[in-house]
Amino acid sequence: QRLAESEQRDAALQRENDALRAKMRTLEGEQQELRRRASTVGASKIPWLSDKARRALDPLRHERGTKAERGDSAHAAKLPDALKDFRPLAAEEGIKAALEGLHELELAVAHNPESEEAVLKLGAALARLRDEMQAAIARRTDATSEEKKKKLIEECQKAITAGNKDFQVVYDGVYGVIEGGEEASRVLYADAIQRLENVMRGKAVQEVDGQSVYDPAALLADAARAKPAFDV
Repeated sequence: QRLAESEQRDAALQRENDALRAKMRTLEGEQQELRRRASTVGASKIPWLSDKARRALDPLRHERGTKAERGDSAHAAKLPDALKDFRPLAAEEGIKAALEGLHELELAVAHNPESEEAVLKLGAALARLRDEMQAAIARRTDATSEEKKKKLIEECQKAITAGNKDFQVVYDGVYGVIEGGEEASRVLYADAIQRLENVMRGKAVQEVDGQSVYDPAALLADAARAKPAFDV
């Protein structure tokens, strides 16, 4: 009797298994049909969608082309008055030429700070840039009357103020937080600034800053060596 009951249970399980397999085959067939219909509908819709996308994007392409034709003049029109006619040193042809390839040289040092060749190449490029900047400054200031120099300083100050205007609220907010919550650190910071000002004015400083390297290429290499300690 137990054997008969076991056979009946096995037969029932087999029937359920067969039914499930049949249902799976049906579902697979329906899935394939849905995929076929979707691909057919998608293919028929592609030209319509492409045409709609083209109509939507054409005005944007036209506007982009118009802006490119206008060049820098349209951008300059949006600048504050203090910046519209201000010519930064970076706009000088000699400086622009000296800047070419500088980023790649910086990356070479950052990626391999132990490479003496990379550091030397960057140092030479920075020296050329420094010479070009000094020459450009000399052209603007040499043989210039004190009155014109004063006017130039005023123009530079106005340009700095205009350029920082949008960020000044952020600067003031951050400083307010520091001033209110880190008084001890603020005092140390003020002392460091005062010592720096003393150095700039040629006054004697009680403490030596301890920095032994001032070459920017070597400093970048040192920073690249130190960076892994701060990576998280």
